[in-house]
Amino acid sequence: MASIAREKNGNRRILFVAPDGSRKAIRLGKIAQRAAEAVKFRVEQLLASKLTGHAIEVDTARWLCEIDPAMADKLSRVGLVPRRDAQAAATLGAFLSAYIAGRTDVKPSTIRHLNDARRNLIAFFGEEKPLADVTPGG
Repeated sequence: MASIAREKNGNRRILFVAPDGSRKAIRLGKIAQRAAEAVKFRVEQLLASKLTGHAIEVDTARWLCEIDPAMADKLSRVGLVPRRDAQAAATLGAFLSAYIAGRTDVKPSTIRHLNDARRNLIAFFGEEKPLADVTPGG
């Protein structure tokens, strides 16, 4: 699905065909072949999940959380992952307000209950809490 190309100056890049049929490249720079193979493996997993519509594996999700922002940007530019800054800008208050406003398919009493839950969550976490920081552990 993906391949590693080595340029004359020693830089490596990963080449693959995107789900839309276009050829894409991720430039890695001067890194070891083994490191390039590790990135290629993750790119193939991301591609497979995009093509099949399945969730990515846990170890790949963990890898995505730990990679350098520059690498995350490269992956987002080729359409494999969403942009990080768009996710980081989301706050709990904004998310809950948008979610409740978008629920036009429910009864008024449900909206009242959702607003109660919003008020409790905001009281506990705060309006400006980054959504990514809200975890089951608190």
